[in-house]
Amino acid sequence: MDTFEISIEKSDVHYDEGRYQDSLKILKELVGLRLSPQQRCRVVQRLSTLYRTLGDTKSSLPYAKKHVELLLQSDGPNCLVYAMALKELAWSQVKSNSNKARQHI
Repeated sequence: MDTFEISIEKSDVHYDEGRYQDSLKILKELVGLRLSPQQRCRVVQRLSTLYRTLGDTKSSLPYAKKHVELLLQSDGPNCLVYAMALKELAWSQVKSNSNKARQHI
């Protein structure tokens, strides 16, 4: 198993154990590395999910958008994973808009 896979696995274990900040630290380190498009896609998807789990939709949204962009480039619009990423992006957008609306009440 290569270094990337080991890091992803550690991040996933931290996430599963509720140690979100430890998972976030690993993922943020991976963002700064030279990654293949597939690896970058995996990292941004996890970052989007992690921030959404933390209730930080403002931080989740750019990663959800990047995930959709990367999937569109690599797999095209007819891919099931692309459709699922669009759903996650929509969910992040809805949550972000609902948080903004609550701030104005």
